[in-house]
Amino acid sequence: HPFMPFVTEELWHRMPGTSGSIMAAPFPQPGDYPSDGSATAEMELLSGLVTAIRNIRGEMNIPPGKSVNVVVEMSGKDEAGVIRDNVAHVRALAGVGEAEIVESAEKPEASATGVFGDNQVHVLLKGLLDFEEEKKRLRKAIQKFEKEMDLYNKKLANQGFMQKAPPEVVDEVRERVRNTELRLARLNENLGFFMAMDG
Repeated sequence: HPFMPFVTEELWHRMPGTSGSIMAAPFPQPGDYPSDGSATAEMELLSGLVTAIRNIRGEMNIPPGKSVNVVVEMSGKDEAGVIRDNVAHVRALAGVGEAEIVESAEKPEASATGVFGDNQVHVLLKGLLDFEEEKKRLRKAIQKFEKEMDLYNKKLANQGFMQKAPPEVVDEVRERVRNTELRLARLNENLGFFMAMDG
């Protein structure tokens, strides 16, 4: 509010202890809402798990409409209880089907692992992806970025370009090199993961 008043007004009327329009309400003060450390910690835990699963989904190119099954390793009983109590939210926010929550586990076969806090989550990929197609896709992407990297490096090695180009243009090319290096490292890491599935 005031950028989306139709949303904030609707939410205002659904909140406990409110009356009238949000437009006529006094602006809230920090002291009106004491902080809740345990609630914050719980939200950070849930957010960490959802982010870890979403990152794996993105890295492994898992379509948004496909559910993934996960094994969540939780070292502490209290934290495991938080995940169990909120597993429906994790399913909805991270596209999860079955979620097994355990104290410790062997890394499941054909799984990708993400870390959040002192815990980790294994996303089960067997039967979810065509590993051969993924290897082809990754090799194609690696070739594309290697060509880009070659072009950027040729520019930076060209004395005429380095002398004549404005400093901000040179900096932009250097930044592209850094970003492309990071992308290539991640793609090669993922290709290595799928190559290991054959062994």
